[in-house]
Amino acid sequence: MHLTTLPRLAMFSTWGNTQEVGWVRHAFDQFEVPFELIYKEQVKQGNLRAKYDVILVPSQGRGGKGLVYDIEPKAKPLAYTKSEQFKFLGDYGSSEDITGGMGLQGVVELQKFVEDGGVMITLGAASAFPPDFGLTRRVQAGTTSGAFYAPGPIVEAEIMQPTHPIFYGYTDTKITVRWANGPLFTLPEEDRSKQILMRFTGGDAAVMSGLMRGAAEIRLRPAVVDVPVGKGRIVLFSTNPCYRWQNLGEFRMLFNSIMNYSALNNFKPVPPSTPAPARPSGGPSQAP
Repeated sequence: MHLTTLPRLAMFSTWGNTQEVGWVRHAFDQFEVPFELIYKEQVKQGNLRAKYDVILVPSQGRGGKGLVYDIEPKAKPLAYTKSEQFKFLGDYGSSEDITGGMGLQGVVELQKFVEDGGVMITLGAASAFPPDFGLTRRVQAGTTSGAFYAPGPIVEAEIMQPTHPIFYGYTDTKITVRWANGPLFTLPEEDRSKQILMRFTGGDAAVMSGLMRGAAEIRLRPAVVDVPVGKGRIVLFSTNPCYRWQNLGEFRMLFNSIMNYSALNNFKPVPPSTPAPARPSGGPSQAP
């Protein structure tokens, strides 16, 4: 048990991919979780650590490149601002030009935020961003093969560090989660026992509901990873623990990550008491 305080929380949104962000905003509004919505404009201004303790990046952008560069620049600026004709634009954010994304300048500012002690949490497709742009240098983000097909089935996952603050309130180490088509993470062997908090069981028997063609590809692949970066941390969910208003049983993982942000640096991983299951030969599931 430990004391905690409400973090100064920001939620990042691109301008061109806002649907899943909107569902997280809805959930936070329903549960009365205070946050500030930020866009590329606020990120590029910098000094983020002075304003926030936690930055949440919901699933968006369909990957790291899409999240960073967002809408392709046009011949002239594309404004999203209040006007006499559009009186309600800009109520939740405005921009003189919504194209171009945060770019590398924004990536650098987010890196500074984490290295200065901030916590960044990424969900689903957005979790490709830290590995792709070097914020989590030792974590690689891959994808499933072209033969893989999984339109949001419910699959089994195994909690590897049950005493971690993210899993407060979960009593079983085997739980069900929604497959979110997030990245397939690979970590160096020496980091796995310390940074992999949850992994997919994988295989056909672990598909609890729905369709997953090629289920062996996700066998023993990390589902949640907690990586120290400088004085701060980056928590990467390959899952999307706040998918619309559907997977309520996973919401607690996200809320725990936020509410216990200050305890993440103090967590001591528990070494596995039994050898990890043997990995199948071949295929992308071989090296988590």
